[in-house]
Amino acid sequence: MKLKSFKSLRNLLVLSSSLLALLTACHKNCVCQGYDGSSYTYSADEVDARGVTCTNMVFQAGQQFYAVCDWE
Repeated sequence: MKLKSFKSLRNLLVLSSSLLALLTACHKNCVCQGYDGSSYTYSADEVDARGVTCTNMVFQAGQQFYAVCDWE
């Protein structure tokens, strides 16, 4: 009986974590913080269109535009 209970709990945890990962992955945005405290948000499509990663959005046209960019 304990083995069946453990398998059910494990399956529930796997399902829950998979569902959570799926839900959070769908709406991520790349948020860049400017040196003046402002923030700019880019969608995943906008980041892809530039051919860079979110982290690399700090640099644009050879200049450093933002202090940091990260997925949220």
